[in-house]
Amino acid sequence: WMGTGFNVTWLSDPLDIIYFLNTIGKDLQESWLQNRPVGNMGIMSIYDPHIIDFIHLKYDGLQQGVDRKFNFSVDIDQAFLEKRNEDGDITLWDGSCISARYLFHEIAYYTYLCGDPGIICLDKMNKTNTTAHSAPYKATAPCGEVWLAPWETCQFSSLNLVQYIDENGNIDYDQLQESIYSVVRFLDDCLEYSLHRYSDAFTAHMTGFKRKIGVGVCWFGDMLIKMWIPYWSQESIQ
Repeated sequence: WMGTGFNVTWLSDPLDIIYFLNTIGKDLQESWLQNRPVGNMGIMSIYDPHIIDFIHLKYDGLQQGVDRKFNFSVDIDQAFLEKRNEDGDITLWDGSCISARYLFHEIAYYTYLCGDPGIICLDKMNKTNTTAHSAPYKATAPCGEVWLAPWETCQFSSLNLVQYIDENGNIDYDQLQESIYSVVRFLDDCLEYSLHRYSDAFTAHMTGFKRKIGVGVCWFGDMLIKMWIPYWSQESIQ
C-alpha cells in the first residue's frame, strides 16, 4: 500500500479540493491503472473558517452515498484545549469567534457517528521531528501511523500473523523475524524502484531522502483462534 496526506488548511476552497482528490483516488482504483492501493488523509486546522463543514464531511458523504477514499483529522493545539476546558471561545482566521467546547463536541459526535474526524497535534509532532531542518510535518498517512513532511510519501506492507503459527499452535518467532527483515528490504526496494517514476522531482527527492516505510500486522484474531486463545482473555492481551 501507499499512503498520502493532504493538509488543506489555508486553501480558499478546501472541500472542493478534497472532492477532486477523492475522485482521482476512486477513478484510479476502478480503472486498474493503480498497481498499489493508496489511502489518503485530509487535515485541517481547528482555526480554519471551513472547520465545521470539514468536521461533517465524512458523515455527510456517507449519507449521500459518496465512496470516500479519505480519512480526516482536525489539527488542534494546547491553546484550543485550554479554551475548551474554560468553556471559552476561539477566534477563527476570518475573525469570527466560536465556542471551543462546541467544536470539540462536534468532533466527538461525528467520530461517534462514522469514525471521523480524528484529532492530530502537529505542533507536538514537530517538537519531536528529528529531521525538522529539512521540513516540518504537515500531514500523516491515512491511519496516522507515519508523519509526513511536504511532498514525501510512505509505503506499507503487512504480515499475516496466521502464517507464523506452527503445528503445535505456537508463534514461530524465528520465521517472523526473518519475514520482518525481508519485508523491510522489499519495501525499501519498492521505494527505490519508484523514485524515478514520480512526476514531481521534489517528491522524488523528499521520498528518497526520508525513505518512509511501514510494516504492520493483520489477521491477529485468526491467529488467536489457531492458538486456542479467546480474544477477550488476559492471555490474548499478554
